[in-house]
Amino acid sequence: MRSMTMFLMIAIMGSGEALADDLLQDSLNVVLVRRAEIMAKLHENLQDEAQEAESTGGETKSVARSVLYSAVVPGLGQFYTKSYIKAGIFAAVEIAAWTTNIHYNNLGDDKGAEYRGFANANWSEQRYWSYVYYRVKGDPDFNLDPSTFVIDNSDPNRPIIVNWQEVEGGLSQYANGNYILGFTHTLPDTKTQQYYEMIGKYPEQFGNAWADASFNANYSGFEGR
Repeated sequence: MRSMTMFLMIAIMGSGEALADDLLQDSLNVVLVRRAEIMAKLHENLQDEAQEAESTGGETKSVARSVLYSAVVPGLGQFYTKSYIKAGIFAAVEIAAWTTNIHYNNLGDDKGAEYRGFANANWSEQRYWSYVYYRVKGDPDFNLDPSTFVIDNSDPNRPIIVNWQEVEGGLSQYANGNYILGFTHTLPDTKTQQYYEMIGKYPEQFGNAWADASFNANYSGFEGR
């Protein structure tokens, strides 16, 4: 079950990375919006202070302006007040923070790509729909025409539907209609982020479609995998 163990570990990381990416994007959006608001206020403040400086005939160093500068670009407020060492420190910290963020975000993208590649090689929609058929074929409410299924019974414990794409639509009503206990999600039609998240996150429904899984096993969690 080595590949099963690996997929579960990577799936957890992949799901966490997706959530982290969403949270990061939300945070960046908030930062950009707030900075745009601050820039508007800064422009208004600069106009007022320019008029004040002109009326007094001298240059002033405004605390409000310094704060707004720093809010827009860390270190800029200190540079404005000629505290150049502090300006350099704040700017360096900001650059280091963004560099670190980009680095770890790229690492997360690499892990996500690694998981998708592993899933593409080891998880099969053909096995998934074959498992759905395996589970519902004996149900008295199963009313699909058996002649429409081309079954490969070379492994009696894991019969595979050869023409699975032709019968997928009919089987989906059983996968999504609470005919099978534990089936609570609908497999997306395309390989979206949700697609990869679900096949790794819900082994009770999707676990039997992995390469080294069995149709006779019940996968209900991550324990012992």
